[in-house]
Amino acid sequence: MTLDVIAYAYKYNAWATDGLLKSMEQLTPEQYAAPGCSGHGSIRDTFAHFMASQHAWVSWYEGKITVSDAIKLRLQPDDVATVAQARQRWLPILAQTDAFIAGLTDDRIHQFLEWGIPNGPSGKSRMWQMLLHTANHGTHTRAQVVAAIRRAGYTPGNIEMLTYVMTHPDD
Repeated sequence: MTLDVIAYAYKYNAWATDGLLKSMEQLTPEQYAAPGCSGHGSIRDTFAHFMASQHAWVSWYEGKITVSDAIKLRLQPDDVATVAQARQRWLPILAQTDAFIAGLTDDRIHQFLEWGIPNGPSGKSRMWQMLLHTANHGTHTRAQVVAAIRRAGYTPGNIEMLTYVMTHPDD
């Protein structure tokens, strides 16, 4: 695994999340908070889960919190009561992520991270594996929100990676 691949995954992640936020702006407040999103109940709560997860994992990778604390980190519905509030919450998470990725080295991404799930398994994984997990989780969660936006009757736009590849040839 190379650092270039990791950085590319996170550039795509940022672009796709911005596109998703733009799509979410079409929603009424009721649609944004309504049950029916396969992830965490509502579009609001599923997007909050996405943001909290990325913030938690990156904070753990940085060494700022333990893996146990990362697993427990949540955003509450009131923290992202509107799409505008969600966007404001996302910006510092994006900045944190970008700064972390920019500071990585090839040696660092091949180092092991030791982890332990409370009352569960423990082990170690290479940093690049965990970073890809986090990026992949973002793709999975955004897809859940995209499906809910479609069910609400809106066109969410095309935020798949191929579209990013074709529209950002220099990345």
